[in-house]
Amino acid sequence: MTRRDYVFFAESYEKHVETQRGRDLLKISHPKRILTRIPLIAFQMFLNLIFSIMIKLILILFISHSTLQFASAQWFTQQSGTTNPLYDIEFINKNNGWCCGDGGYIIKTTNGGVNWIQQSNGVPGEPLFGIHPVDSNIVYAVGFYRTLIKTTNGGSSWFSQDSGTIGDGTYTCVFFINENTGWIGNFASPDYGVKKTTDGGNTLNTYSTGTPEDLFFKDSLNGIGVEGAALVLKTTNGGINWSYRQLAGSGDFYRVSFIDDNTGFTASRRAVY
Repeated sequence: MTRRDYVFFAESYEKHVETQRGRDLLKISHPKRILTRIPLIAFQMFLNLIFSIMIKLILILFISHSTLQFASAQWFTQQSGTTNPLYDIEFINKNNGWCCGDGGYIIKTTNGGVNWIQQSNGVPGEPLFGIHPVDSNIVYAVGFYRTLIKTTNGGSSWFSQDSGTIGDGTYTCVFFINENTGWIGNFASPDYGVKKTTDGGNTLNTYSTGTPEDLFFKDSLNGIGVEGAALVLKTTNGGINWSYRQLAGSGDFYRVSFIDDNTGFTASRRAVY
């Protein structure tokens, strides 16, 4: 006959052995009556099931709590001081950044966005679509009517380096790798393409290639651009020549950003790549 082990459940009572002074010297528990018995293997399976359910509940609670914290902690509204559309924002570190938008609006923060200060730039009626700080002092911004402005003191004062009139087109974006060398996306007839400077914006040379909405360069030769029709542009000779690649069937790309030399992201109205 096969031996089977059982787990017994029973009521019990305690027998007290007392000293002459009435203090407990010994407590002995005795079974009063057996309530039920369960095979040991079934009892072990039951305990394993309870343990598994508890682990799953703990994981669900942990994930739910983490998700709520992540969702609520990542994004919150900051007061910009304007109701006008804002088109670009760039930071040089966790505290110092600039933002630009309609009406030539430029604001700066030095405390991670807690407070923003408007900066006067001399182009109050011209929408600005791109801004790029080289360091804490040198910042470039571009926009409507072939506008290019620059500051060399962190935005306390700005001066114009290029400016046109209504109908002259638009500078869509700007990227500098140092205080002298930079590129500008140019949506301005008849010289569509990318403009490049090697003297801090004093002179601009045009290289015909699409109409980029945003640009990124990791050095003086290698750069990436994005534009309408889901196109990604690439240059390996400083912007003189560009190759094209279409990532999706439709949709315009507006911004591109890289976290290192090889890994980057771009976004359209409805998707991130």
